[in-house]
Amino acid sequence: MDGKKIRISISGVERGSIAATSGIAPGDRLVSVNGKQPRDLLDYRFLCARDRVVLEVERDAERRRVRVAKHPDQDLGLGFADSLFEPVRRCRNRCRFCFVDQLPAGLRRSLYLKDDDYRLSFLHGNFVTLTNLRREDWARLRRQRLSPLYVSVHATDGAVRAALMGNPRTTRIMEDLSRLLTRGITVHAQVVLCPGINDGAVLERTVQDLSALWPGVASVALVPVAATERAVEGIHPWSPLQAAALIRWAAARQREFLERFGDAFIHLADEFYLGSGCGFPPLAWYGEFPHLENGAGLVQKLRRDFRRAKLAPQEVVPSLVITGELAAPVLRKLLGDLSGVEVLAVENRLFGPGVKVAGLLGGRDVARALAGVPADLRVILPACALREGRFLDEVTVEDLAGVRSGPVVVAAPTGAGLAAAVRGADGS
Repeated sequence: MDGKKIRISISGVERGSIAATSGIAPGDRLVSVNGKQPRDLLDYRFLCARDRVVLEVERDAERRRVRVAKHPDQDLGLGFADSLFEPVRRCRNRCRFCFVDQLPAGLRRSLYLKDDDYRLSFLHGNFVTLTNLRREDWARLRRQRLSPLYVSVHATDGAVRAALMGNPRTTRIMEDLSRLLTRGITVHAQVVLCPGINDGAVLERTVQDLSALWPGVASVALVPVAATERAVEGIHPWSPLQAAALIRWAAARQREFLERFGDAFIHLADEFYLGSGCGFPPLAWYGEFPHLENGAGLVQKLRRDFRRAKLAPQEVVPSLVITGELAAPVLRKLLGDLSGVEVLAVENRLFGPGVKVAGLLGGRDVARALAGVPADLRVILPACALREGRFLDEVTVEDLAGVRSGPVVVAAPTGAGLAAAVRGADGS
């Protein structure tokens, strides 16, 4: 922890906090905590979890020490622009289905970064492969008990996993998972399913192997491969018939796991149900929704939370809800009784017709779809398609607002957020 020097800039200080009353200000640099230089937010929190803390802070090349007496769980009130104070750990694999490799030029720069950092897995739920962990990483996992972690498994058959991921070091996934479990770390796994490669008998083995590690492996998400027009040969999207067959197979296993574990254990991404026209499983099967970021349970949760909002017809503001082609039928049915609310499904030309989810819409495609939309309609954008107000292709919400006279707002990707936006709030 005391190796190379890292510049740790303090981006914010909470008003009335210990840091504020100690004279620390945004723009100061954190040099050390208790004599040690934190590598990331995890180290910082770990070092601060004491009743006495000594901070070394630098301002204008002058350093001073700040001594603090507090409860070990009390936060100091410091904010940092990034959760990692050193460069992110990058992916060493060459996955055949890698979505980053399918990206066109000219998108948001951060999209082209292939991260595979276990710290981001713990902090933000990013999925990691465990293929770049060093001896000191395993020691740190044990010492700091970074749980849960989110792990991309894809297949427990070593040969299949290595072929999929283009890395011979990926074959020992079951050993790596067992090492995590012996350290008291819970795992949520994902399997990106590529038709004809890791489905069928390979998937059956994968689910059996992972379920044998329950409750250490607490859940498994099954996610359809994203196959754009730039996908490599042999990587294909799921057809409706294939998706329907997978759903039937999964439902039988989910019932078994409900009897054995009291939990469905495996969760299919909503894309399988929407693409096949099959009905969704009961809401209770999703438990605590461990894979919302994978799109598993989003529709059922949206329906439930929207109905709980109890939106009255007289509260509705004339609106146009923007979404992808996949979710449009769900939203039309959900909003169908509300006069003055319309749903517009945007064709994805950025990635091609095979990509129909709202989260991968480009701003130019949205702008094209909005041409001719009446100005009195309030346009509601899905927050899942944006980051800091920008679409993947760097088009901003302000750009869209600038080409039409009517209001443009962003709705949080929840039932409550959608209801708020239709009521006339900003939905965020």
